[in-house]
Amino acid sequence: MDNLYVSIVGATPRVKCFGYKVTYKAHVCDNYTMELTDIRQSDEWSEYLKLYGWVSYKLSSGAVFRVGQAGPLRFGKLHRPAVLGTSEVAELQELAKKCKLTSLKISPGLDSQTDFLEQAGFKACVAVDLSPSTLVVDLELGEDELWRSFSKVCRWAINKSQRAFDRVEILQSPTRKHVEDYYRIVASRGAKKGFYVQSLQDQLRKVEVFKDKAFILNVYTKSGDILGTKLFLGFRDAIWYMHGGITDRGQKSTGGYLLIWESIKRFKTLGYKVFDFESVSDTRLKKLTKSWAGYTGFKLQFGGKLVVYPLPVVRYYGLLSILNPLV
Repeated sequence: MDNLYVSIVGATPRVKCFGYKVTYKAHVCDNYTMELTDIRQSDEWSEYLKLYGWVSYKLSSGAVFRVGQAGPLRFGKLHRPAVLGTSEVAELQELAKKCKLTSLKISPGLDSQTDFLEQAGFKACVAVDLSPSTLVVDLELGEDELWRSFSKVCRWAINKSQRAFDRVEILQSPTRKHVEDYYRIVASRGAKKGFYVQSLQDQLRKVEVFKDKAFILNVYTKSGDILGTKLFLGFRDAIWYMHGGITDRGQKSTGGYLLIWESIKRFKTLGYKVFDFESVSDTRLKKLTKSWAGYTGFKLQFGGKLVVYPLPVVRYYGLLSILNPLV
């Protein structure tokens, strides 16, 4: 797929942005070489999910498998393991019996071969738990190279924010007060746009378990009015953009671009090698991701590589096994 460009569902090929007409393109990365173990495979994520009663197990390969329950239903989930083969699936099948699961869902990693899963009784599933596509930026590139990879509008927006003397605040290991202030903006924005926003307790738990790998970044006007805020979590060599929100004034400004640029520079300085934007629109799930068009267009202006993960597969057990395909 070298030199192949794809349009992002919901992101208009040519849209107006600050008075400019911009064409968004994303390079499809089929030779993604930056090492990236998904944050959902971290011990910190297991600690975070205890908030919801999830129990975590480790397979022989080291992959983390989790079991949750809702009423009489017990479901298992494996999120983007580094290794997924017949031995891992066999081990999962044994755990499914031991844990008396009613369903087992696997969200394969980028390099996973999934053809054998059908023979193991799994079927394709469009009920995704994770963002099916993401945009990643290589932080091992030099600052000048990163800057040149941004769109012209992106560079213009950052420069405009700097000329307005906007400033970015970087909070590592944020306090409860920091999280509460951040959350008010995120929740307000979610309510206005009709987006689902996880609870304050959820956000506090993430910050608590990730400790010094949790960051809140805020961008302010020269006079101190907040324009936007974002939460990032780090795991190994990568940093994930988890949640964010902007104020009404921030919606009319270019401060969000400066916030991302300053975050990229800071995380690069801290030794992170990959910046993961976490979610963009996906052609395979048009209905689900159509509403993501706005922030997809924003993210695409920072260059990077579009990474498309395999969609999940599921297998049912017990009385629900009638939902399985015939193999």
